[in-house]
Amino acid sequence: MAKELMTPLYRQPPGWEINVQTIQELPDRKCFVKNKAEGGIILIETPQVFSPWQVSAEAPGEFNGITPETFKKSVKETQIGEAYLTDREIIEKEYQKRYEELTASEEPKSFREPKK
Repeated sequence: MAKELMTPLYRQPPGWEINVQTIQELPDRKCFVKNKAEGGIILIETPQVFSPWQVSAEAPGEFNGITPETFKKSVKETQIGEAYLTDREIIEKEYQKRYEELTASEEPKSFREPKK
């Protein structure tokens, strides 16, 4: 993907290895997107989305001073969005489990198919 995506950006040698490295080193919330109007790709930065309890203290009304606990309590009471919220601890445990499963298997020494 990096080879195809970054071609308009880097046409000089040493080639696509630098493109892969550039993509891997992008900071958080930045990415390259294909832009047909510009005829290539552009670098964009996504806005930071805060958790509901991280909203600025200057926010008017009901958002002023909300904490993670009060947020969870209000979601439970109203049942709005409850099915879509998962605690970060649960996500972290699932991630660790999946990571261990993926890294536990040995990679083959060769990707060549056996001769018939």
